[in-house]
Amino acid sequence: MDEIPAEPVSAVSRTRLAGEAYAREAGAVVLRPGLVLGAGDRWTVPGLRELVERVPAGWDGGRALLSMVDVGDLARLIAAVATGPRWVPPGVYHVGHPDPVRVGDLLAELARHGVLPPRPAADWPWSTCLERLRSTPGRCRNGSSPWSAATTGTAPTRSGN
Repeated sequence: MDEIPAEPVSAVSRTRLAGEAYAREAGAVVLRPGLVLGAGDRWTVPGLRELVERVPAGWDGGRALLSMVDVGDLARLIAAVATGPRWVPPGVYHVGHPDPVRVGDLLAELARHGVLPPRPAADWPWSTCLERLRSTPGRCRNGSSPWSAATTGTAPTRSGN
């Protein structure tokens, strides 16, 4: 994974990357989870809720793929790496479910459970979604959230999420 240069897009990601450098120099295992879902989530679903409210349409067919991990699975992995019977070589490991999730499927499932509002029938092209996001005030801004790539139109890097 180290062959992919890190290009963090937010102050949070830059700080994480700087902290990782110390851990890597000490020979540690660094885990980089994708979007974490589950009990105690204060970042992923609230961020999605804001984006759904600011861009009230389907997002370019909902085709974008997300790397996600359940908080319980992540906790079990951390425990296994720290205390398990198998030694894990030092390095950076990206953590996520083996199957990426389409953003449209995720939003529909969260709406089905009442976590997000029902999905609208309209679907906007990505350029319209970006324009609407940029012109509608909200907390998610360029470089300030895992969704910052959506406000710039650039694809997120693994370390920039």
